[in-house]
Amino acid sequence: MPRVVSVYFPFLATERIRRRAGEALPADKPLVVIARRGSRRWISAVDPAAMTLGVRVGMPASKAQAMVADLLMVDAAPAEDGAALERLALWALRQYSPVVAVDGTDGLVIDTEGADHLQGGEDLLISGLVNRLRGHGLTARAAVSDTWGASHAIARLIPGQTTVVPVGNVAKAVVDLPILALRLAAETVQGLRVLGIDTVGQLSAMPRAPLKVFERQRRLVLTASMLAINGKIPREGDVVHLVAQQLFDLSEDLDQLGERDEQFPLPHGRGDEFAHGNGAPDPRARPKAVTPASNSLMPDLLIDRLKVKSRNFH
Repeated sequence: MPRVVSVYFPFLATERIRRRAGEALPADKPLVVIARRGSRRWISAVDPAAMTLGVRVGMPASKAQAMVADLLMVDAAPAEDGAALERLALWALRQYSPVVAVDGTDGLVIDTEGADHLQGGEDLLISGLVNRLRGHGLTARAAVSDTWGASHAIARLIPGQTTVVPVGNVAKAVVDLPILALRLAAETVQGLRVLGIDTVGQLSAMPRAPLKVFERQRRLVLTASMLAINGKIPREGDVVHLVAQQLFDLSEDLDQLGERDEQFPLPHGRGDEFAHGNGAPDPRARPKAVTPASNSLMPDLLIDRLKVKSRNFH
């Protein structure tokens, strides 16, 4: 059975900078890394002190400066961060396994099948790895499981320095992780959240057919002003699901509604008739008898009729 270790470095950029600068950067002041594109400047990495003060990756640099008066700011150097990861991969190759690779911009992936016994087992392997990295001034989290994807997600999303997932228990280990763990496209994640799917477990429990419908018509789901859905409405106690089998874009019909020339009579009935009524006119809505005033100059305002104008709700 393959066994894969994922090592995650949450503060690689800031820790690399501090190791290189030494005492030139005060250890008691928070540090952030600034990325630039044109005139835009934003936070691309933070150290634990800056994170504690509320500074987050992606935040505009000006906002971070306003929040933390003594914030240390250093320009990003992606090439140097990449070179540091390459050196760490070479170190792991010599110490732990002949199969090691850089995993994105913040981690390593190590195939430890048949090699963990040399370190006394998986628990000792990954705990020793994390402790040795800490001795070199690097914070790391590590996870080992049957697959690279599961180890990658667990190392980044489950608290704790080390996690060992027993053989065959990957599905149970990832069921409560957010769907971000699946490394899906951003628009796919957004669409799944629209459907009320937030975790891996919720996604795996869904019937495959509706997911195929969504995948084929993802753009329609995200852009239509009004949708018609052909499907089923299964109920589980107080929870009501909508399982779509076909989707129809009614955006054009919604836009044309405002172009109607005929007058549109107001509907009669209760707004809560779904729960409390059968569609019959609400007796409370009957107009009260009013004695017309003599010599009234008010024209007939036709208040029982409307001209409908459509709105784009995006």
